[in-house]
Amino acid sequence: MQWSETEMPGKKLVTRVRGSRILGGILVAALLFFCNCGAGETEDNGAALENTVKNAPPYYQLNPEPPGEVPVVFAPGIISTGHHEHSAPAISPDGTEIYWSVWEKPAPPDPVQQIWFVRLQDSVWSKPETASFSGVYSDGGPYFSADGKKLFFYSLRPLEGEGGAADNNNIWFVTRDETGWKEPESIGPAINDDQLQAMPALARNGNLYFLNHLEDVENEYGISRAVSENGGYHGTEFLPTQVNSPYRDWCPYISPGEDYLIFSSHRPGGFGSGDLYISFHLEDGNWSEAVNLGEPINTPSQERFPMISPDGKVFFFGRATEEAYGDIFWVKADFIEGLREDYLSKSARVQ
Repeated sequence: MQWSETEMPGKKLVTRVRGSRILGGILVAALLFFCNCGAGETEDNGAALENTVKNAPPYYQLNPEPPGEVPVVFAPGIISTGHHEHSAPAISPDGTEIYWSVWEKPAPPDPVQQIWFVRLQDSVWSKPETASFSGVYSDGGPYFSADGKKLFFYSLRPLEGEGGAADNNNIWFVTRDETGWKEPESIGPAINDDQLQAMPALARNGNLYFLNHLEDVENEYGISRAVSENGGYHGTEFLPTQVNSPYRDWCPYISPGEDYLIFSSHRPGGFGSGDLYISFHLEDGNWSEAVNLGEPINTPSQERFPMISPDGKVFFFGRATEEAYGDIFWVKADFIEGLREDYLSKSARVQ
């Protein structure tokens, strides 16, 4: 299965008009993006922003204000731009690199989804660039390993040697050494086949959660899990019906300890065109019924691409709005514990 950048049920592509968004992000965009003509050529423009939150991770410099209780656009004019941002931000463990996938707008003659990145160098954030391993075939959904030494993603590059694009996305990864990222490698035949495998998410122990071909459900895909053993993967299993409904369930994020899964779903009862849900991994090994994240996360627009920051304090996700086909939003992540407590309290009363 190939995805185009216009795939969004019930949502048409609109021209971006930044309007008031620019008023909120113009200072950061001007200082950190447009004026940053090369690493080391500008002053440390982010210092004042970083100091608004004590001991804040470096990427806080990219926003006019720190995350709060209500989601707002992340890094306007720098990461959330006039292009179509088509993934969550993958943030390195030390917070100094961010990777995400993009469909360029306006679209070039032969468009491919690319993985872009920014990096903090000499106290200055670099301009967005295409990752060294991306730009030829469609690549998307970057996700760091816990140690930051590998970056996983999905791609239409051919599994066997060179040639034209594959018919379906598969999962790949790159490994970093002292010279940078090495050549991409397929995650292997235990995961990849001639069907769809995409949207990788990794737990701290390396266990993999991903989108996989699934018969007899909407769009014929669901969320699978594969256990990491001796540096590889050996077989996969689909998550139970609490997660995989007859409707579209995709875009998984797994917590480092595998104690909860956040994903996007088009199941009935939501707020609109696809909502974000959470399922808790219970002590008996089962997964809880999926809980809608509710307002102000979910809206009548489509929400997808969930991600938690490396320190566990910020929740990122993608949302389509009237101003943008797809932007990245951020908000404080402490609401997750509240959802867990509410679920466990309700379960205890039922018993």
